[in-house]
Amino acid sequence: MSDKQVSSYEKVNYLLRLRKQIERKMIIEMLQKLSKEIQVDKYHYIGFGSVYFADFILFHKYLHINDMTSLERDQKKKKRFEFNLPYEFITLEMKSASEYLRKNIDWKSNHLFMWLDYDYFIDFDIIEDLKHIARNVKPDDILLITLDADLPQEPDAVETFRDGFRRYIGSNISIKKVKEKFPKILHQLIDILLMLFHEE
Repeated sequence: MSDKQVSSYEKVNYLLRLRKQIERKMIIEMLQKLSKEIQVDKYHYIGFGSVYFADFILFHKYLHINDMTSLERDQKKKKRFEFNLPYEFITLEMKSASEYLRKNIDWKSNHLFMWLDYDYFIDFDIIEDLKHIARNVKPDDILLITLDADLPQEPDAVETFRDGFRRYIGSNISIKKVKEKFPKILHQLIDILLMLFHEE
């Protein structure tokens, strides 16, 4: 079974992940500053609540957001997700991000705050999500993308990554440089893809 098939909440409790807690704190502080210019509390938050709903609880408590949607693709765990819902105003959608982004969002009428916190390595599904978001997102929407930035350990994975995205990260980039600068390169790749898809 691949890491993508095993949800990250089954590996470790989200509330015990120090880096994830720091990440949430940074997001909240950033949006609290933005709230002086925009009404963050009126935004529709879309994220992956998992069984802990940590982001949802904190964003409601500190940003006062009451319009929330949690996306979950694991149909077998639906009752567990429903039981753990911390607030009645959270809508639980048993769909992948890809399906929801294409069929369920009213991109024109809502102010959107999306945190797509993928717990796996970049793949075709994520690229397609980025493409759809970039083509529809509005200037006042808030978008956060996080994903697994650990260097993949599978044989030839780094070479496959380099060859697949060579046109964006540099045609002459070496495997050694990809390994040494992988998180930075991944960040630059996402920025470039979002910009290109938005201009299409």
